[in-house]
Amino acid sequence: MHNHAAPPGAPAVKLSDNIIVGNVISANGADTDDAATPGTAGINLFSLAPVTGTVIVGNTISQEHLAVVFNAPSGQVSASLNNLLSPIGVDNAGTGTVNAPENWWGCTQGPNVGGCSLTLGSGISYTPVLASAFNLGQLAAPPGSVPTPPTTSGVTIVVTGPGGATSPTNTFQVFLNQVTLNASGSTSTNPGPLSYSWSVSPGFPTGGGIVGATTATPTFQLTTPQTYQYTLTVTDSTGAKASTTVTVQYI
Repeated sequence: MHNHAAPPGAPAVKLSDNIIVGNVISANGADTDDAATPGTAGINLFSLAPVTGTVIVGNTISQEHLAVVFNAPSGQVSASLNNLLSPIGVDNAGTGTVNAPENWWGCTQGPNVGGCSLTLGSGISYTPVLASAFNLGQLAAPPGSVPTPPTTSGVTIVVTGPGGATSPTNTFQVFLNQVTLNASGSTSTNPGPLSYSWSVSPGFPTGGGIVGATTATPTFQLTTPQTYQYTLTVTDSTGAKASTTVTVQYI
């Protein structure tokens, strides 16, 4: 979203009070000219005028050098409940500020630590951080809607990482370009065998593919250091099923 110029003597066009919501963004090119970015960018908000009231929420940004770029002479942009899966999660390239709490930076610690996205520039606040990736289904139902009662499938998913490592958020850090996960500890209250289905979560890089995507112990091929996420669905002999996501941070 760019405001490049205005006619001579006219005020710059304002980009305030916009909402950028619910997008899956990946593999863009870099912006050029006056709105140039130092690499590919998912969302680039460039303005010649102050920006206020603009909100970036519920987006998943991956396979970019920069997830969110804000470049304005003053003002503030708010960014929350996003999955910022790029080497640089937020770049504040101007003299405004970015209020970015409650985002997923690719690991539980938040930005600027090993395996997480980084911040670039000053004037960026980011605490508290999300402890796992966000999806729009986690938002509360609109007022007046009829809630869907929870269901109990009887299926419990248990996933372990390399060496039997466990994680309360199913997040594992690896240093090699492939990883094997193990869901064979999953159970069901119903008798009979379980079946497994692994897939790449929407908006996340596909990597080199999944070997054994219908087994309890698939191997994932990782192409470049970044954050990958996979969705696992476990189904029992009665058709009852449960799903979870597993995040792999290739460092």
